[in-house]
Amino acid sequence: IYHTHNDESYVPTQRTEAVEGKGGVHYVGDSLADALRSKGYRVVHDQTIHLPHDNGAYRRSRRTALELLRRHKADLLFDVHRDAGPSYSYARKVKGKWVAQVRLVVGSPSPNQKAVLGWAKELKAVADREYPGLIKGIFIGRDAYNQDLSPRALLLEVGTEQNAMPSAQRGVAMFADVVDRWLATRGGT
Repeated sequence: IYHTHNDESYVPTQRTEAVEGKGGVHYVGDSLADALRSKGYRVVHDQTIHLPHDNGAYRRSRRTALELLRRHKADLLFDVHRDAGPSYSYARKVKGKWVAQVRLVVGSPSPNQKAVLGWAKELKAVADREYPGLIKGIFIGRDAYNQDLSPRALLLEVGTEQNAMPSAQRGVAMFADVVDRWLATRGGT
């Protein structure tokens, strides 16, 4: 788990949409990491800062993604972000709890685009079955988002700046369960 746009934050909780340094997305990443660890997975949540939030951020975060793949032998990479827009665009009640939805973002062009898109569709299918409404959808973006490095690298948009951070944390905790169930269908690998 890492964050290309470290500064992204949640206004209702942090009173600002961006901070200098570790924004709310880091806490959301912590929640994802903790939820996966509680299921027995080894998780590295990299806190490297890639600021400023500009066109060079993905180039800077690429070094982090490569380090996670090479040094830590990461099987899955999640670049955790938050989107922009009104809170209602991501707020949903899932299994009786209000959460910020998770949007899966697949980069284009990338030699791994087909594989990443296939993986995103598999995760969405599990989520739709187990947590209907959790996944906002799959968005095909204009950049590669470092997904050329691995067929199991996915960008996650968790809520918007107008959602409260606890709702984003609840959303990624449910998403961790989706990942666990998806991995179980593959023998845990």
